[in-house]
Amino acid sequence: MSADMYLKDSPDGSPCKWTKTTILDAVKQLLNEQNTLFDDMGKKLSDSKELDSMIRLILFNGKKIPYSPDEHAINLGTMFGYLKNEDGLVAVSNRIFETRLYNRCLSENITENKLADTASLGRNQFITGGILNMDLIMEKFMIHFTDIYGDSESSLLEEHGRNQLSMVREITILRPVPGICGGQM
Repeated sequence: MSADMYLKDSPDGSPCKWTKTTILDAVKQLLNEQNTLFDDMGKKLSDSKELDSMIRLILFNGKKIPYSPDEHAINLGTMFGYLKNEDGLVAVSNRIFETRLYNRCLSENITENKLADTASLGRNQFITGGILNMDLIMEKFMIHFTDIYGDSESSLLEEHGRNQLSMVREITILRPVPGICGGQM
């Protein structure tokens, strides 16, 4: 790739070189915009719970699923361009789709989940002396999880727990925390 590659349209109309920063900015903009590709992706996943479930297993559980084009969900995901065959295993087609799908799943889980609400409200309690207290995070997670799902006899309890912990991690670690790692106060 030539160092003299330019963006066709920069915000102020002047030529702008492709740099790591401008590429990352373009990816952020793409991931945050509403467009027909992502609209269709959401509709297709809503229509095919089997495909949606498979993508969640891959993203949140790291499940290794053998690629078989005869399997309905794999065939659909491949046909739509969301999935691909990577060394004999099903994988999300590209990092942009992976990030968009991951964000979609997290957003859905957070909006449907009271554990996420509790985590959002109390996230500053996890900071002690400017340091994130992981022991306290795990302790609170176990308390809330037991309160909500303690009586459940579901065989999917462990998988659900992993999803919940992913949301807690997203809320408490990945988003900027005021006063830490560039978080705004």
